[in-house]
Amino acid sequence: MWKRLPLNIKITGALIAVQTAVLAGSFFWMSAWISRARLKELHSRLEMQADAIEGGLKATNLGISFDITNEMIQELLSDKNFYFAVENDAKEILAEGHGPSREIRQVMNENLQRQKRDEAIYPIFAFGEKWFVQSEVYKPHKNAKRYFIHAAINAQPMLDEIHVFERSMGFAAFAILLLTSLGSGFVVSLTTRNIKNFSSQIKSLRPPLFAGNIALTPQSAEEKLLFDSYKELLQAVQSSAASQRLFLAHASHELKTPIAAALSALDVTLSRKRDASSYEQTCRDVFSELQTLKRLSTALLNLTQLESETISENKTCSVRDILNNVPLRWRKLAEEKAILLDINSDESSQYQVRGSLEDWEIILGNILENAIKYGKQNGYVKVNFTTTNNEADLSISIEDNGIGMNSCELDKLGELFFKADTSRSTSSFGLGFAHAKRILQHLESTIAVKSKPGLGTLVTIHTAKV
Repeated sequence: MWKRLPLNIKITGALIAVQTAVLAGSFFWMSAWISRARLKELHSRLEMQADAIEGGLKATNLGISFDITNEMIQELLSDKNFYFAVENDAKEILAEGHGPSREIRQVMNENLQRQKRDEAIYPIFAFGEKWFVQSEVYKPHKNAKRYFIHAAINAQPMLDEIHVFERSMGFAAFAILLLTSLGSGFVVSLTTRNIKNFSSQIKSLRPPLFAGNIALTPQSAEEKLLFDSYKELLQAVQSSAASQRLFLAHASHELKTPIAAALSALDVTLSRKRDASSYEQTCRDVFSELQTLKRLSTALLNLTQLESETISENKTCSVRDILNNVPLRWRKLAEEKAILLDINSDESSQYQVRGSLEDWEIILGNILENAIKYGKQNGYVKVNFTTTNNEADLSISIEDNGIGMNSCELDKLGELFFKADTSRSTSSFGLGFAHAKRILQHLESTIAVKSKPGLGTLVTIHTAKV
């Protein structure tokens, strides 16, 4: 249930819960603090009035007398919210205040008879009113009899005031909670409006074009980061979709060419009877086109496999095996063009690198094939295996003095079906370097190319040693 709620409701609910907890805690703390302060004030007042009663008592030969000429004593005698009683050890009341009603005085006396004669303050309830009573011992002199002074004060008016204040404070807290909740809801709705609109715009996008743009103004740094990240993602998706469409167009074209050539040759040959040599030549032409079709299909399947899964990333092979197997395959092609294939290696041959021997055959094979294919007659191709300064990486460089490439061609190098020199690469599909580059990316290795027209090309590979 909670997971399905909108974000603005979740945030608003959390804010209201926090505000409610804070206001409730503040309300109860303040109520308790005010109650303690007022009751402490009431107890102090009770003690002062009890001391005033004690000050009005005088010792006589017959016992004690009460000075009623004192103005303060007169006020206490008639105060309806204050009661006092003076009694002896036999619990006989010698004097008492007449301010409260007779019924309340009677309840007071009944309760006083049951209470302990200590100086603690304790409550007494009379007709729904709460009174606080304190008892004190009075001795006119050392050898005199003991007397007890009981003083009681009505706490109900003060408690009623506290209750009125608490109700007022509760209404104020509720009003504050209501206003802050409405304000929080408004602010949260305003803040999350962009997220809601953003979600709606995402739903409106449909593959494969994913056309559209986020026409929203960010209201915070987080929204700006989200919108910018989405724009970059959308551009990457659009670029990938465009590359896929271009790949399909190029693949269709490359696939149709050998098929069309083979069908055309067969159609011409079958249009009339020919001699055996003509049929043999047609078969050779069709076989050549099928070989081209096979190479193209294999290259496309390898690329598809590489895009769908991470191949050989947990395998390793030795540099020595790479040196012994890979370059030997291309010496014959180099000799046909009178190109010197020079391979050098330092102590790096003892190390292991990530990837299988088949992966490195594809990588170095594609690069060497291009270096020899586009190299000059009687030129050279130099291959160097060296360790870097930190000895953690292996560097492989392939250098030739062939026709080279310009800056525009270097920028496009690695794109599928890109051919640097279409006039001289009729047997190339433009997939070899792209395939090698993608394998190196899977092996977490890097490749860099430097080239100038007429001055040759330098390809450098950096890979980590295992």
